[in-house]
Amino acid sequence: MTYDFARHEGVVFGGWLGGDPYNYSDETWVWSGSAWTQKGVLGPSARVEHAMVYDSDRRVTVLFGGATGAATESGETWEWDGANWSLKCDCGPSPRDSVGMAYDSVRHETVLFGGYGDNSETWVWDGTTWTQKMVDGPPKRWGCAMAFDANRGETVLFGGFTYDGLILYGDTWVWDGIEWTERQVTGPSPRVGHTMVYDECRGVVVLFGGESTNAGTKLGDTWEWNGTAWIPQSVNGPSPRAHFAMAYDIDRSKSVLFGGSPANGTVNGETWLLRTPLSITTQPLSIATCPSGTAEFHVSAGGSCPITYLWQAQDTGPWTNLNDGSNVAVGSAYVGAVAGSHAGDLTIGPLASVNQNAGFIRFRCVVSDTNGSVTSSQAFLIFCAADFNCDGFVNGDDYDSFASYFEEGGIGADLNSDGFVNGDDYDFFAEHFESGC
Repeated sequence: MTYDFARHEGVVFGGWLGGDPYNYSDETWVWSGSAWTQKGVLGPSARVEHAMVYDSDRRVTVLFGGATGAATESGETWEWDGANWSLKCDCGPSPRDSVGMAYDSVRHETVLFGGYGDNSETWVWDGTTWTQKMVDGPPKRWGCAMAFDANRGETVLFGGFTYDGLILYGDTWVWDGIEWTERQVTGPSPRVGHTMVYDECRGVVVLFGGESTNAGTKLGDTWEWNGTAWIPQSVNGPSPRAHFAMAYDIDRSKSVLFGGSPANGTVNGETWLLRTPLSITTQPLSIATCPSGTAEFHVSAGGSCPITYLWQAQDTGPWTNLNDGSNVAVGSAYVGAVAGSHAGDLTIGPLASVNQNAGFIRFRCVVSDTNGSVTSSQAFLIFCAADFNCDGFVNGDDYDSFASYFEEGGIGADLNSDGFVNGDDYDFFAEHFESGC
């Protein structure tokens, strides 16, 4: 299964219909977000364990390989344009099924790895030609899962199985278009027959299910890969299963799962949707800033795209919405340039003035998606007047720097922002210096 976002629909082809071991389908179905519709078209022969990805540059679904009968595999490459299937070639990788495949939108090519028959070949398809990459990488296997992480520009591979030594893999590899690199991380248990998709909204790879041995115990856990670590997700969903179809519906910000084998010798026709509830995953942190410094706050969230951000500020009065290109003047506390008021990263500064009675200002972010909004925790911008030279430390160098400005009457010594450089500013600095900030 894959998602054709040029036509705003999921695409499924073939699969096992149950009963006879070789009762394979040659049907094409599309998912509108609420219903399945069969397309009455001719195309590839009936098959299972083939691979499908969406080529976003040429706006076609690419299908490769699959098992077409007893001990019979295909090496065909087909493409679906939303109305018709076209056989592009019977060339490139040898006939095989259970490959890992993903579309690399950065390098504009489909990436294929491994497959039944236990090999460790890496191939790429540019829409015309298959080219084998003569590289070292993951050990040979079949039944692994792959997804392209667009945020980090790399293809992610996890798991699989090989009859050579009867090894079930639980390793994680990434492909950057030139070489494979293993990520030495802990995560999902070793498995085969699982599926992964890339969540465009939250920038994570989602993994579900599989089985712990060939035709063995089915799994029903959900994991997310953030580019650094695998994080288990506490969500209720499909029963444990393997060999199902899954794609990410970018229009509705949901992962779509269809079918699968919940037990040996059985199949089902269930459709499941995974929507991530709106939540803040990274809260903003407080920061201490020198008189002419710049403060940066960060928040990240997951939910249904589009996700919007609105930063607010407060000293002792009501919360004030911030806007880019203007100065933030909350009460009489601070004045500083604003950037990123409607993004995950907010920058305030360089600071221009501060009221002598204001020791800090609060910031928070209101995050919204199509289902509601949540508000982050408060973060404080603490005015560290004693760090006069802005080196991150409060020591004698700051005292010397302030004294120099003060003796010259420099505007930088007007710490209380009253328009004058006088004893009040000296007292203001001395008080902060003695307190350590």
